[in-house]
Amino acid sequence: MPRARLPSRDARERFVGGAVLRRLPGLLAGLVVFGVGIAVMAASGLGPWEAFHHGIACRTDPTLGTVSILVGIPVLALW
Repeated sequence: MPRARLPSRDARERFVGGAVLRRLPGLLAGLVVFGVGIAVMAASGLGPWEAFHHGIACRTDPTLGTVSILVGIPVLALW
């Protein structure tokens, strides 16, 4: 039975220690920009996905952002 290959040291270093902390501000800034973009699209009435998310949010308890995330996960998984 062949042995499983471990990820290279470079790949492991991207996810531990200082590398994550250096990339975290960019990730957070991107998430804020993404959230603002969704809010602007929802407020302006643009975008078929936002209409879909808004319809689900109106008929269920979660907020628009939560519905957007919960719908986005399976969509990305199936993509």
